[in-house]
Amino acid sequence: LFGRAFTAIGEAGGTPPSHALISDYFAPSKRATALAAYAMAVPVGMAVGNYGAGWFKEWYGWRATFILLGLPGLLVALLIWLTVKEPPRGYSDGRIAAGRAPLPPFFAVCRSLLSRKSFVHMSVGAALHAVVWYSGTTFNAAFFQRSHDLSPGETGSYIAVFSLIGALGSFAGGYLADRISTRTNDPRWYMWVPATACFLMVPLQFFAYLSPDLAIGVPVAFSVMFVLASMFFGPSFAVAQSLATTRMRSVSASVLLFIQTMIGLTLGPAIVGLISDELQATRGEHSLAHAMALIGVVNVWAAVHYFFAARSYRADLAATAGL
Repeated sequence: LFGRAFTAIGEAGGTPPSHALISDYFAPSKRATALAAYAMAVPVGMAVGNYGAGWFKEWYGWRATFILLGLPGLLVALLIWLTVKEPPRGYSDGRIAAGRAPLPPFFAVCRSLLSRKSFVHMSVGAALHAVVWYSGTTFNAAFFQRSHDLSPGETGSYIAVFSLIGALGSFAGGYLADRISTRTNDPRWYMWVPATACFLMVPLQFFAYLSPDLAIGVPVAFSVMFVLASMFFGPSFAVAQSLATTRMRSVSASVLLFIQTMIGLTLGPAIVGLISDELQATRGEHSLAHAMALIGVVNVWAAVHYFFAARSYRADLAATAGL
């Protein structure tokens, strides 16, 4: 428990300042693509982690696996320390002087962000999608082992391939949001892209988890599902940065991630576990598959919030620009 808690503390120090740095490096019209490229680390990391964990567990046991997969992080931290340069605050916005403005109090930042309807709806949409996302990251391995009788190594290999394919979705989500919004001069596409992806995921979720045979259909369904599931990263992160002033960006990212994690990670796996237990008597070893299919319906709710966010996004952007 303490090991996981301290690991989470270290992880928490990575994403919010990284988002702020990327926002200083890249202009708003390219920001979602840049943040999506950063977010590709999530599915790529899942791929490496699942592949390594699956086979390392068989070869060395789970304790040594945690150590082997954790050690490279120390080398990456050193690499970041030595190579990443600190840009002036507001560099990409042409407001470098704003970087010397006083740092606003934390709760003042929170009040400012939560006063933006688009930020609230976007955060709730991302959190509800995270209910499905975290359910998958928690239970996909168990699903493949229970429903398709795969070994830990085989399971890790499958999930690694799907995750690498999902990395394309991370990039595509940011790129499409930037490209379409620029061509149409309509920033609401930053909400419409993840909303559409959430809707399209729902039927694929049922097909992927309820198909009885691990033939061509299931891998294809999982591949497309991973692509769609990853498309929310870049647009959501870009919106959080755009609705914050230069000195609020790290806190804006942290508030979004807090809402996303508290709802998605707290509720998603717990709900799937409860549904699986309830279905155990009638569905047997396939109860988890049915639970994973059913949790996918939450994506419809997530998409609705993204559409609501789009309705007020342009007005909220104008309000932020006036600060």
